[in-house]
Amino acid sequence: MPFDLQHVREQLPGRRVEWFASIDSTMNAAARLAREGCASGTVVGAEEQTAGVGRHGRSWHSEPEAGCMFRSC
Repeated sequence: MPFDLQHVREQLPGRRVEWFASIDSTMNAAARLAREGCASGTVVGAEEQTAGVGRHGRSWHSEPEAGCMFRSC
């Protein structure tokens, strides 16, 4: 089933949702948005991560269409 971004936005009224087909890391994007002053509760999501950042600095990646990766600011 394809990801329905419009449905997610409808379920999170008033929240900013940044969606990427491919991104290095949702963590990096969320940190950048936070530094820029994004509103609390902003959601960053991606279809694929190429250089994900996990706990304790561990790196990983997610294959396209294998899941949805999210981070909130």
